[in-house]
Amino acid sequence: MEIVINNNGLELELGTTEVYPILQEKQVTPTKEVQEVIADEGIYGLSKVIVDKVKLQDKEVNPSTTKQVVNADNEYTGLNDVIVNAVATEEKTVIPTKEEQIITPSEDKFLSKVIVNGDNNLVPENISEGKSIFGVEGSGKIESEWTPESDWWDIEQILKDDTEDYKYKYIILMDDTEPTYTVSSYTMGDLIKTSDGYTYTRNDAGKVHTWDTSKDKWCSKGYYTRYILSCSNSLGGNYFKPYATNVSSIYLVFSGFEQQDFGSSTRLIAIKPINGARIKDFTGVPGTSGNYGLTRIYQDVIPITDASLGAYFSGRYCPIDFSKNQFDFQQRNVNCNNAFGNPFLKLPKTNFTTLYVGNGNSMFSAHYSIEEIPKWINFDNITNANSLFSACYHLRKVHNRINMANLTSAPTNMLYNCYDVREIYFSNVSLTLDVSYASKMRIECLLDLFDNLVDLTGGTAQTLKIGNINKQKLEAITEGQEALALAVAKNWTVS
Repeated sequence: MEIVINNNGLELELGTTEVYPILQEKQVTPTKEVQEVIADEGIYGLSKVIVDKVKLQDKEVNPSTTKQVVNADNEYTGLNDVIVNAVATEEKTVIPTKEEQIITPSEDKFLSKVIVNGDNNLVPENISEGKSIFGVEGSGKIESEWTPESDWWDIEQILKDDTEDYKYKYIILMDDTEPTYTVSSYTMGDLIKTSDGYTYTRNDAGKVHTWDTSKDKWCSKGYYTRYILSCSNSLGGNYFKPYATNVSSIYLVFSGFEQQDFGSSTRLIAIKPINGARIKDFTGVPGTSGNYGLTRIYQDVIPITDASLGAYFSGRYCPIDFSKNQFDFQQRNVNCNNAFGNPFLKLPKTNFTTLYVGNGNSMFSAHYSIEEIPKWINFDNITNANSLFSACYHLRKVHNRINMANLTSAPTNMLYNCYDVREIYFSNVSLTLDVSYASKMRIECLLDLFDNLVDLTGGTAQTLKIGNINKQKLEAITEGQEALALAVAKNWTVS
C-alpha cells in the first residue's frame, strides 16, 4: 500500500494500519551567528540534528601600545584560551638638559618608571636674577670675570705686535699718578720703550723720564693710562725682571719666560703670562700685604712651593678671583695660619693638588662670604684648629672630615658665629668641642659626631657643646636619645 505525504495532507490506501512520515537527519557546524535548522523542501521534518564538536584555538598575544583584536584562525570555530604575555618593563634615568628629551622604551619593552635626576644646586641663588630654570626663579647676582678696560692701552696686543728682536718681553700698564719714571738697570733688560715714544737702553740706567701727558690715554675710570715695554735676550740675577715696584702699576703682561718675583706694587690688578711664559711661584706675586686691587692671575695652574701660606694670602684685602685657577701645592702639612681670611677671596673650585693642612689656626677666620670649604683641602693631619672657621657667617658645608687625632689642644672658637653650617663631619673627637653655634646642623651630622666620640672611660672627662636646638633634635628621635646616653657612658658631658 502506498502512502503519500504532501502539503495537502496524507493520502492513504485502504487497509493501511500504520503511518510513518519521511524525516531527515542534518549535521550543523557551529558558527558565531544564530542558525535555524529546518528540513529540506519535500521532507516532512527532521529526525536528528547533529551539531559538530566545537574546534577552539589557543592563542598567545604580546602586549603592544595599540589596540589588538584577537580572532581564531579560519579552521577554528573560536578561541579557547587567550594568553597575554607579561609586560617586559624597564626603568630609565634622565639627566635634564637644555633641550627637550623624548624618553622611549627599548625595543619590545615598556617603561615602568622614569627617574629624572635632581640637583641640589638648582636653587635661586645659583641662577641669574631674571632667569628661570625648570620653574625655579633666579635670584643670584652673577659676577662677570675681570677683563681689562676697553679704553686702556691694549698692552697685550701691543706686546704681541712689537717687532723688536728680543726673546723676552714684558709690558706694564700704569696710571698717571706719578709724573716721572726712573730707568732701572735692575728691571729693564736691554731696551725700554715708553707709550709717549721714548726709547732707553742699559746705558741710560738712572735717567729720569718725564712723561709727556699729552700722549696718555684717557680712561672712563677717571684717570689716564700709559705703559713701558721692556725687552731682553738675557735672564737671571737682577738683569731683567718684570718688577711692578712703581705705585702706579696696574696691569702686567709678560712673554717667553718663567718669572717668580714681580715686585711689591700695591695697586696691581692683574698678571698675564703669554707665549709660553709662566708664573714660577705664587709667593712672588706682588701685594702679599696691603694690595687692595689684585683681581686676576691668568694662569691655569699656579705653583706654591712654600710650606707656609699665611704670608701670601692673609694681607690680600683685594677681590682676587682664583675660581678659574688651580693651585699646585708642593709641600705637605702646610702652615695655613691666617691663610684664607680675606672675605673677598674666591678659591679654586677644583685643584691641581690637595692642600694638606698642618696648622689651621684662623685659616678661614672672617671669610664672611665663603659658603663651602672645597674638597681639595684636607684636614687629616691638622694640628691646630683654633678659630678654623670663626666668623664664617655664610659657611654651609665642609666637604672633608676634621680629624682631631693630631690636635695639640682643644679647638677653641672653631665654629664661632658659624650660624649657617649644615654639614660638617669630625673623626677621633677626644677633646672638648663646641658646635653650639651651628644650630642648623643636619641630624645625620650630629649622629655621626656622637659616633666619633672617643671612649674616655677611666680618663679625663671632656665636654661636647651642641646647644639647646641641636639637643632637641636628638631628643626627638630614638637614635638621638641613644647617642646622648652613650656619650655620657663614654665619660662625655653634653651641654
